[in-house]
Amino acid sequence: MTLPDKRLATAFVLVNALNQMGLRSLVGDAMVFINIDAKFLLTDIIYTIPKERFVLELNEDIQISQKEYECIKALHKSGYTFALDNARLDQAYSDNIRRVLPYVAYVKFDTTEIDHDDPEVKLELYTKTKS
Repeated sequence: MTLPDKRLATAFVLVNALNQMGLRSLVGDAMVFINIDAKFLLTDIIYTIPKERFVLELNEDIQISQKEYECIKALHKSGYTFALDNARLDQAYSDNIRRVLPYVAYVKFDTTEIDHDDPEVKLELYTKTKS
């Protein structure tokens, strides 16, 4: 079955996993990481995801406007956990994502994008604050 919308596809997978197979039988006690985009983040569907078992991964293309920022902040305050998916080490990405970093518990990097000769310099983009 092909679904025309990524949000519908995500919802379909969640419903099937939770209702038909059972989350515990799929992953035991492990946390489940689910990739979300800005559209999915801003829907009410997000509140149906059990915050005790799921980590919401902000996809690499998400643009953090004030609306997304406020949503992430509120969801974090209510107990949701966030991750960055395929985080990049360029300045534009760092500038976009910096203000949500206090609400992010995990950062996933695509190691094929890292300059292995000098990764420390690029990682500074995530640790330094702007002057």
